[in-house]
Amino acid sequence: IKATLFEGLARLNASAFHYDYKDYQASFFAGIVQSIRNLDATVDGAEIELVLSPTARLEFLFGASFLDAETEDVGMPDGSIQNRGMPNSPDFTFNGLIRYSWPLQSGTLTFQADANYTDDFCFTVVCHHVEEEDSYWVGNGRITYSAEDENWSVAAFVKNFTDEEYRAFVIDSSSIGFTQSAFGAPRWAGIELRYSWQ
Repeated sequence: IKATLFEGLARLNASAFHYDYKDYQASFFAGIVQSIRNLDATVDGAEIELVLSPTARLEFLFGASFLDAETEDVGMPDGSIQNRGMPNSPDFTFNGLIRYSWPLQSGTLTFQADANYTDDFCFTVVCHHVEEEDSYWVGNGRITYSAEDENWSVAAFVKNFTDEEYRAFVIDSSSIGFTQSAFGAPRWAGIELRYSWQ
């Protein structure tokens, strides 16, 4: 569904979906060896996005997704057969953004802040304890000055301003004495300059 609400002051987008996989490629590690099994899987979910523009200068955006993702007949290390959650498939995610702009000199100054929430999930279909990732928030901020003709802009930004620690990837090799983890970027800030020759 796509709808315009409140005489154009809001937009609503929403969808629901069902996937039925045959021979889904379920990837996992045994020691340092990566294995892939072709299994059946199902995914049910919904997504919703709401954009509010109460004034020409102010905008809010809210989005959420809901997932029920399951891989069937997974062979576990203890020999049992179980249905398991699909990798990298949190049950719930949320994102929000606020943006405010106002004229300044011969250009536009824009402030933007956003946040993203990810529910807990696993990195592999087997989901050993070390492959579980707890839920986390990541927030960002940005101030941009753009010229009236939009040929150039300058911005200052801070990403992950709470310095949230979370992992983006894990290889469980604990059976041979180590585990490899790749972490998301920590708090970092910078200045961005953009110029267009068009």
